[in-house]
Amino acid sequence: KFTADWCPACRTLDGGALADPALRAFADRYVWVSVDVDAEEEVARMYGITSIPALKILAPDGVERPTIRPRSVDSILAALRTHAR
Repeated sequence: KFTADWCPACRTLDGGALADPALRAFADRYVWVSVDVDAEEEVARMYGITSIPALKILAPDGVERPTIRPRSVDSILAALRTHAR
């Protein structure tokens, strides 16, 4: 997850969609990492993050999947189901 302290949409996502129990089904399939784009500008740039909040999925072999612009639990779940291996 790419985020920043000043981002209201990021805080909403943390307290809403990302806290949803439906996402727990994927907890053992992914390593969840939070990247502060202000503190880690180079990491955000490396992954092409230009707006936040954003979720980036990497396959076990390191291949990047499309960036997710999370708007709801359903949009996040759909992306995770698509890329779950």
